[in-house]
Amino acid sequence: MKGAHCSSAVGVASTANGTVSGLIQACSAMYSYRHVPTILERLSVLGQTHSSTSRVMQSCAGMYIAAYPSQMTLEPTGMLVWAVSLGSRTICIAARLLSRGAILGWISGRSELGPRALGNRSILAEPFRRATRVRLNDIKQREQYRPIAPLCLENDVDLHFDLNRSSPHMLFFAASKTDTLQAVTHVDGSARVQTLNEKQHPLLHSLLQAFKDETGVGVLCNTSLNFNGRGFINRASDLVRYGDEHNLDGFIIEGLLFLREESAFRHLP
Repeated sequence: MKGAHCSSAVGVASTANGTVSGLIQACSAMYSYRHVPTILERLSVLGQTHSSTSRVMQSCAGMYIAAYPSQMTLEPTGMLVWAVSLGSRTICIAARLLSRGAILGWISGRSELGPRALGNRSILAEPFRRATRVRLNDIKQREQYRPIAPLCLENDVDLHFDLNRSSPHMLFFAASKTDTLQAVTHVDGSARVQTLNEKQHPLLHSLLQAFKDETGVGVLCNTSLNFNGRGFINRASDLVRYGDEHNLDGFIIEGLLFLREESAFRHLP
């Protein structure tokens, strides 16, 4: 595959009892929309980590996922998840699986601070088909009218959306410029865009770039990896149970690909 970008893992975040989430909502009510990014940037100092200097990564101050073996068995179902050791090719293979319709959980470093999945506890999927949005809302156990947010390469955002600025915290709505992104375009033609550059999250950026190399479009569906009504997933056992109960095709933990035994994508492309 030409132009594949397969980089190494990077670290990074959930909030306790929704305190910071509630504070953000209160601030949003008190201030106009254009002030919210500044408020979030000021709050981000609460979430500084040792492994990143970007504001997006400072927004991630939750737990790392517990240790995980090369294969994981969930009792009492006995559902087996195999780790696929592909070295530097893992990201490229994951991008190819996504392009063919796989839906994958994504775990990287600490879980996010607040209610948005910014690339550390995410469910990722291709953005082109309405059926993808339907399946994601089924996985999330929520109403089908609920929109799915796009994760977009920062340098490509104005190709796909009417947005001329970065949006790393998924705060801004913009009109879609194309009818090809059906899974992430709401009924009114808008999307709540998250932009990403390499400095903010090198590993996820490499996946997004590899997906662009595969499909020509640097956009993915991005929604939060959590049980309905609960916080982000931070235990390997919960991750496997979530995959089993909600029929994920697999997940990627710190750049290591796991595929469910029952997935249609069990045999790699």
